[in-house]
Amino acid sequence: MGSSTNSNYMHQYNIPGNYSLTASFDLLLKSLQQSSRNGSKQYTLVIFYVVRFFYNADEKAMENWIKMGVLAVEMESAALYANAIAAGVNAFNNFNSK
Repeated sequence: MGSSTNSNYMHQYNIPGNYSLTASFDLLLKSLQQSSRNGSKQYTLVIFYVVRFFYNADEKAMENWIKMGVLAVEMESAALYANAIAAGVNAFNNFNSK
């Protein structure tokens, strides 16, 4: 599960490039295993951590993200993953579709 963003959040880490923000594989695997045990469905997806989505004058702003496989929009995961990576801890964001 990965997260993309249109914010400047990653600039604070002074990385000369684009860092791929992802969930902890161990936590993702545990979540998938638990879903399998209890018979529920779980989807892994690329999400878009967004700052300016709801205020964008371009009505078609999301079309390119959708073409790249982004299936959800939310406002926390990129920062969660970045902070966890910087702190050397695991992070995983679980979204409920109900």
